[in-house]
Amino acid sequence: AFASHFAPAQLFEALNIYYNKFQPSKYLDKPYTIGCINVIAADTVAEAEKISTTLIRMMLGVMTGNIDYMQPPVEMTPELKELASNPAFQRMFKYAFIGSKESVKQKTSEFLKQTGVNEV
Repeated sequence: AFASHFAPAQLFEALNIYYNKFQPSKYLDKPYTIGCINVIAADTVAEAEKISTTLIRMMLGVMTGNIDYMQPPVEMTPELKELASNPAFQRMFKYAFIGSKESVKQKTSEFLKQTGVNEV
């Protein structure tokens, strides 16, 4: 299983190494991969963004060493939007699909095509 917080280059490098160095065993005859992604889907983008504030605040705690329990969602504020647009957050959220059900489905399909993983 490969975690989605890898930078894209690292993710594809890890997948490439695995696929090219894979050796069959009695348990597995060909490579099998699982991609871990974060998904926040809601009826509207605004609702999904509100739900994502829990993830943003949790990741801020991880990054600053102020880890706390997950907090309930709050309205998206300009400060939280700015924080989420920070390059460090953008790297971690590269494969965090937040939005309407349709957009999340599309992003997940693109992820599957790009990576070739067998399962998410």
